[in-house]
Amino acid sequence: MEALRKIFRANIKNQLVLMLSILAIIGIFQQGVKHSLPQVLISTFAAAGLDCFLSYIKYNKRFFPTSAVISGLIISLVLSPGVNWYIPAFASVVAIGSKHIIRIKGKHIFNPANLGLLVSMFIFKAYLVWWGASIPLLVFIMGVFIVYKIKCFHLVLSFLITQYILLGAYFLLKGYPVWNAILVANFFFVFVMLVEPKTSPVKRVGRIVYGVLTGIFSSIFVLIIPTYDPSVLGLGLANLFVPIINYSISKISNRR
Repeated sequence: MEALRKIFRANIKNQLVLMLSILAIIGIFQQGVKHSLPQVLISTFAAAGLDCFLSYIKYNKRFFPTSAVISGLIISLVLSPGVNWYIPAFASVVAIGSKHIIRIKGKHIFNPANLGLLVSMFIFKAYLVWWGASIPLLVFIMGVFIVYKIKCFHLVLSFLITQYILLGAYFLLKGYPVWNAILVANFFFVFVMLVEPKTSPVKRVGRIVYGVLTGIFSSIFVLIIPTYDPSVLGLGLANLFVPIINYSISKISNRR
């Protein structure tokens, strides 16, 4: 019981590392150690190593790169297991490089892991199979815990409801079962990537708008670019709107 209390009280980043590590261990045994373990190690060490190096160059300090480890684990658990070693390495470098370089007012714009995966899709035609989510119920349970800790159910619900409505309407018009809209839900994306705090809007209202936009963009990409992962595309596009959302809500609040 004491161990469970420590886990519950731990820093949210450490909890996310634990969650992703559990999913990685399960997935490695399912996919085969030879194909999946090197990918996990390459992406994680590439991300952590680059983050340490750039942080030391910029701030002259050493630290444990928890955020980079999270990005590396996400990338490795989403890319198809067994891809050429340079693809997870490249995706991790893009992820961490973007965090340090592409910034507005001291904050990075893009979800690092998402951008790394997005660029890899276009450059290497990399397939995203989300093998870390091989047990959806486990992802859902642990994901709900993470979302509870960071208090962003409103973001998750705004995305899911938007996507369900839009895709449900499309399936209905096409004569397909409406329930297909629910089956396309990607819990790993929703509970791990969408809710990333530093690249989400600051205010609650902004996060709801952000969730709706991501749901709209993802639904559109499902229909018009089915060969690329719609969730990653939708989130990448929605990230561009976050500074605008923050600015707009700040201006409205100042007028009151």
